[in-house]
Amino acid sequence: MHGCRQIRGTLRSATDEGLVDASNAEEATCPACQRIAENVPAGTVSLRGAFVKQHADELCGLVRNTEELEKSEHPLERLIAISDSADGLDVTTTGLRLAQRIGHALEAAYDGELQIHYNHEEYYVDIHWQRD
Repeated sequence: MHGCRQIRGTLRSATDEGLVDASNAEEATCPACQRIAENVPAGTVSLRGAFVKQHADELCGLVRNTEELEKSEHPLERLIAISDSADGLDVTTTGLRLAQRIGHALEAAYDGELQIHYNHEEYYVDIHWQRD
């Protein structure tokens, strides 16, 4: 595994404990790294409204802090990107849980309107948060 320290650390622990025979281990890309490399998000969070433009740095900090908390519990839940759009910010994630957690963190910290739309057939969640 080239870049994924999350999985490498888990593999190292499992090897140290005798749970995995490292001589039989194959190199693979973890699902989160693959989603990042291919830019195929499982979650999208759209932040919209005048408040977003006025507080973009603060909101990005909340998104990154939320990622760190989620990643400590679920290492495959990561940010793919935070990008500016004409009417706000767009956040993409490798998993559903992180996108949901970001949406709920935005609502808890700043109120606003939160909408969550699931597509279970494609393992995808689309979240819209707005505050004017």
